[in-house]
Amino acid sequence: SMTVIGLVAFRASPIVAAAAYLAIRSVGTPIMGWLMMQKSSWLRFGWSHATVKCTKALAVPAIAYIAFPAGSVLSLQGMVLVISAVLGPIAVATFSTMRTLTRFGFQLMEAVKNSVWPELSAAYGEQNWALARKLHRVACQASLWSSIGTVIFLYFFGDRIVSIWTHGRIAMDLPAFHWLLLVILANSFWYTSSVVTVASNTHERVAAVYLVGTLASLFIARWLMPYFGISGAAIALLAIDIVVGWYVLSRSFTTLSENAGDFGASMFRLPELGLRK
Repeated sequence: SMTVIGLVAFRASPIVAAAAYLAIRSVGTPIMGWLMMQKSSWLRFGWSHATVKCTKALAVPAIAYIAFPAGSVLSLQGMVLVISAVLGPIAVATFSTMRTLTRFGFQLMEAVKNSVWPELSAAYGEQNWALARKLHRVACQASLWSSIGTVIFLYFFGDRIVSIWTHGRIAMDLPAFHWLLLVILANSFWYTSSVVTVASNTHERVAAVYLVGTLASLFIARWLMPYFGISGAAIALLAIDIVVGWYVLSRSFTTLSENAGDFGASMFRLPELGLRK
């Protein structure tokens, strides 16, 4: 990724950047496979152990997982198209810039989610519910507080960052930006908590709700923007994140036999940061 970014920074064409990305993947994938076999001696590649039964069992979760990137595409690109149709290209530039800035918080959540995923899968497989609940709580706690820190920082410095970033060519829509900051907080809970269903291969319903919710946000934004401008798009994203968040948390609580009160209290207890089996 850094190589591709470097090429783009030096004004490489899209074809050159895509070719570099393909070359890196072509070399990196076999190396990754070799490293995996060195670390896990039981791992084997090939068709000899493949079965129709196993393929069928994995097919539904695999297809359902595609709903997450599909929903992200709808949310990111679909919203841009809706804004363009309703408010025009200037609004698109303003919204895209502000949302890209707020997506920094999402990257932190992505790091937290990916770090806890393997351990949570192992705890679920062992039916170690105490450890699974603790991992879930710590992940959500880390996402919540990193999101709060991100929101506070962007609230005070976001306008300045955009001014420097765009050389003063894009003016912030502060009301819309503040709504997008709330989206960071709403997203921090459901996105991180969704690791429970993904780690346990029970994410089909969550994926469907996310995809439908994302599609619904486009219609809500189309309805709100004539009245609230760019803020209408941000409000639509926030509303859907709240609904999806409630559903995801309820599913995670059910899977882990979690108590909502204990979970909420754990978000403000520092000892939860220490993991002990």
